[in-house]
Amino acid sequence: MNNFIRFCSLFKVIHYLCSIKFYYMKHLLSKQQAEIILEPYFLKIQEAIESGFNDHLATINFNHSNGNYVAFNKKEKANIIHGLIRARIKKMFEGDSEVRSGNFNGVFGIQIKDNIFIRFKKINKDYSTSNILTKQTSDYKNQIEIPGIPDAATLLYAGYLPDSTWTSLKNICIFCKLGDNLEWQIGLNGSIEQNIINFNPSGSEEEVTIQKRVKVKDNQIKKTGTK
Repeated sequence: MNNFIRFCSLFKVIHYLCSIKFYYMKHLLSKQQAEIILEPYFLKIQEAIESGFNDHLATINFNHSNGNYVAFNKKEKANIIHGLIRARIKKMFEGDSEVRSGNFNGVFGIQIKDNIFIRFKKINKDYSTSNILTKQTSDYKNQIEIPGIPDAATLLYAGYLPDSTWTSLKNICIFCKLGDNLEWQIGLNGSIEQNIINFNPSGSEEEVTIQKRVKVKDNQIKKTGTK
């Protein structure tokens, strides 16, 4: 019995060491390398995220204009936005021979050549994501091989940060993580046109008005990060 326990302990140690070795063996793209590959796609990715977010605002407005005052919680909103971004991404990259979009072993994203894979997430200020922790989500953030995605691909996130009311976007970026460490990030900056919903509670219902706001930025890719 003691020999069996020692064997199990030794197996766990070997498995752990092999995992560490894999982390260090896998070559992750630097920020500069990723920028060269991603540069032709920055605006498409930004537009897909902005449009998906605006689509969710338009959906809410449509329901409210028809007297259906639905209050979605944050998780429901994130799921709706994800679905709408997914539809925009598929349309945006349709026919692009260099980019594959779709579900890769249950992970929706885009594969650019064999170098980069990007999934789309709502993020927090610290660039964390609100995932249910599964082996797959853990493997993704730790840059561990996921079946269906090229082994050598650097696994990235395209994230959006909504404001506290979920009526406008505070940030859109592409970033790389290794475990809980942020390796680098690239802010996407451009002209953002968004539907802004003003909620004015009246009794048990919400009166809603819609207005357009165009937030003009410098139409440059805002590059920030450490690498």
